[in-house]
Amino acid sequence: MPGKTVKTDKHFISIVEVTRVPSVNEALKVGRQGAKTWLYLNPEISNFKKRVTQALQKEGAEEYFADKKDKIFTLEILFLLNSNVWRRDTTNLIKYLEDAVRDAIKIDDSRNFQVRVRKIE
Repeated sequence: MPGKTVKTDKHFISIVEVTRVPSVNEALKVGRQGAKTWLYLNPEISNFKKRVTQALQKEGAEEYFADKKDKIFTLEILFLLNSNVWRRDTTNLIKYLEDAVRDAIKIDDSRNFQVRVRKIE
């Protein structure tokens, strides 16, 4: 993804293309063996977080934010949806994307002062 990131003194803007953003509604799966049951994280979510984290790290996100750990942040997310733009509940799509950004920049997402989300078709 070279060339899809812009860095300035105050902004780190990166385009990360994925085919599907998993929803929190599909986060937990139920495992069963005999009478024993347990919950586990959907592997699709783990793979998604890993892909986004690696893409941001390749663009230098961790280095960019290394000296900004005491700052507060605005995270802006733009979902480009190819269908059902008005039916998609984007608040359910934010959690694991925000976690992937946290993993990439090594700053806890509690430092996000503001999260802006837009969706377009």
